[in-house]
Amino acid sequence: MGKRITVIAVTLLTTAILLGGCVSQQTPEPTIEVKDAAGARDASLSYIHSAGGNEAPSPGGDWSAEDIIPDLLGSTTLQFTKDDWTVTVTYPVVAPENIIYTVVVESQRNGWYWKGTVTPSGNVSEIIPFGRFSEERSMEIAREFLIASPTFSFDGIEESLELIETLYPEIEFAWQFIFEFDCRHPGYGDRTGEILAQVITHHQAPIAIERYQVVSAIMDEEWDMIQQKQIDSSPPPPAPVPAAPNDSIVTARVIDIINTSGDFPWEMLVEIESSEDVPGYINATAHLIGEQITLKTMENLSDIERNQIITANVKLEGDERMRFYSAVNIE
Repeated sequence: MGKRITVIAVTLLTTAILLGGCVSQQTPEPTIEVKDAAGARDASLSYIHSAGGNEAPSPGGDWSAEDIIPDLLGSTTLQFTKDDWTVTVTYPVVAPENIIYTVVVESQRNGWYWKGTVTPSGNVSEIIPFGRFSEERSMEIAREFLIASPTFSFDGIEESLELIETLYPEIEFAWQFIFEFDCRHPGYGDRTGEILAQVITHHQAPIAIERYQVVSAIMDEEWDMIQQKQIDSSPPPPAPVPAAPNDSIVTARVIDIINTSGDFPWEMLVEIESSEDVPGYINATAHLIGEQITLKTMENLSDIERNQIITANVKLEGDERMRFYSAVNIE
């Protein structure tokens, strides 16, 4: 009888321990303070103000919101605008408790910028401190981009990396940094699995930074470091000039603006988004959707900004020796 009582007592004790272990393993539900992109925006602005960035807008208030096509698949990007300020929030499509919001706060007119991340619990981590666009930080971004590029990370010799020149384009908050470095083998990109010669190869990489974004990076004038592909140096075949009058209504994103001289004092590099027919005319730009072309115009473009979406009447002009696209009614 005594043994039986002992066995029962041990069994009850073991059951209690197991039950207690199960209870202790339960994890509390995570606290979600930041529930959406607007919450991440306000958490970031509160952080900036607490760190002394009083020039930034205050949290809350009336912001206009717009969905932006994200750079990464499986993510969402919302852009909030108010007065001269833009707040861009990007986040992955995952469970709410696992979302990490990436937030960029900037004023293109005054040159203010901040970048950081926000967790659902409201914790803010600063990536780039709040301040005006600077040459020093732009150089760091260009250098980090180069070091992370497949060509350099594959076999670049770190001690050979050198900034040899800085250029200053006539664009606000823009710099071009020219780096030189050596690799242990020839070629570009990630060359894993390739048979490579043991030859020290010298490279030059001009990297253009505008408002903390890498806008151009062409190594040795033949390797696109952004697209990771060889540059096609062969000139494109000339577009035939239509025999009949042509016209089209083009919607395009402005990439660059140049004040020139001559009959057309302004040139504008644009990326064509759409091209509509004009009744009674041939559409000579219908095949250019998604491509970049230069437009010549006599209209004053001093109020047009880069990345602005414009519409214009575009015609292909010239002859077999020289042809160009002209633009009028630019809005």
